[in-house]
Amino acid sequence: MKQRPSFFVVFIILLLLNANAFGQAKVIEKPLTEVKEDVKEESKSVYEEFEEFLRIVKELQDKYVDELKLNTILTNAYRGMLSGLDPYSQYFGTEELEDLKIETEGEFEGLGIEVIIKEGLLIVITPILDSPAFKAGILVGDRIIRIDGASTENMSIREAVKKLRGKLGTKITLTVVHEGDTAPVDITIERAKIYVNSIRGARIVDDEYKIGYLAVSNFQENTVKDMDIAVQDLLKNGMKSMVLDLRFNPGGLLNAAVDMADKFLEKGIIVSTRGRDKTQNYVYQAHKKGTYPRFPLVILVNNGSASASEIVAGALKDHKRVYC
Repeated sequence: MKQRPSFFVVFIILLLLNANAFGQAKVIEKPLTEVKEDVKEESKSVYEEFEEFLRIVKELQDKYVDELKLNTILTNAYRGMLSGLDPYSQYFGTEELEDLKIETEGEFEGLGIEVIIKEGLLIVITPILDSPAFKAGILVGDRIIRIDGASTENMSIREAVKKLRGKLGTKITLTVVHEGDTAPVDITIERAKIYVNSIRGARIVDDEYKIGYLAVSNFQENTVKDMDIAVQDLLKNGMKSMVLDLRFNPGGLLNAAVDMADKFLEKGIIVSTRGRDKTQNYVYQAHKKGTYPRFPLVILVNNGSASASEIVAGALKDHKRVYC
């Protein structure tokens, strides 16, 4: 299979001090003098907006009750800019990127829970299978309204993650409202070391028909490599068809999802990305090299399957590679 660089979508905030930096070509049927005035007026508007921003920063530094570092003010501004877009747009600073790296490498201390902020509410995407959160009864779609008694209303995802994480063996109480219910319930969970093994449960589940089974818990750097080992072992044991279980899989790395789908497809588009900037437009194609034999395949998904899981399931369904 063709190798590509690993992609993670990280927002980089660029402060554009000139309207021309957007580089958008326009056909304007106006005299040159009028065009110059329009550009001048637009540039003036941009400068005025940044002057207002800088004025607010100075006011905060000079008059806020506590002394504020410039870096703190700017970081909060970046987060605020992205929080007003959609639940999946977030600003990642150095610490957040390090946390993200730890999670995608498959080992961290915490509850084993994937969360998202949606309309100011802290919502559970899915508990990781067999994690403390899963065993304690945390469900897909749960609304976490309090963490150790503190309200989560309008809490940032960064704040939520910091509160959910903690030392091994310490306990935390989450007040949750299960999807479809109205009464909150308190669930106390003990933090543990979470080992997220992407591939689990690989085995022949039917000796007569040689049906193989493979569960994928998330999409990490080594997921496809580990899947390769498991599938080749199943084939050596006579596997003639396979069940790929993506239930409770919240997703992960885009390139891992693309590479997994590529293993089951010889050709065709797996997924494409589109953006306002042409450099964001990319089409991921399947390749014949490295593709598994065309054995019958079934994929299992549920409401805990998201992101990269949906890419794999959708691509294989579009190309009629799976039974639905």
